Amino acid sequence: MYNGYSPYNFNQMSFNQPSTIQNLAQTSATQAQIYFVSSPKDMEKVQPTINVMYVGINREKNEIYLRQINNAGLIDFNTYTLATGGQEKNEFTKIMERIDNLETKLSKGVIDANNNANGASGSENANAGATAESSVNATV
Repeated sequence: MYNGYSPYNFNQMSFNQPSTIQNLAQTSATQAQIYFVSSPKDMEKVQPTINVMYVGINREKNEIYLRQINNAGLIDFNTYTLATGGQEKNEFTKIMERIDNLETKLSKGVIDANNNANGASGSENANAGATAESSVNATV
């Protein structure tokens, strides 16, 4: 007997029945194993297994090494390095530093202009202290 789909065969058609969606790639929980190492070569000694991430911490160089097997079956090895010894500055701190820099530049410009005017008072062509006009469309 033929069991193919036929629009006239209502026995095989199901109306308003819930269907379940199955995921093809079932993921299992990833585990982590942490080691304290002195170089990246120490992490090469670790034989990785599936769904396990191996973390190597190098306190002397401020580096972290990650080693794991990817979905293609190859071993991934990533190195993360601390770029600076300090924390990243937030936007408010950056803005305040720029304002401080502008203040010092402006006050230095005023002092330099006053020094030029006071130091050149003996000649006829003395510079009376040039002042720079501030830009209306200045960006900070």
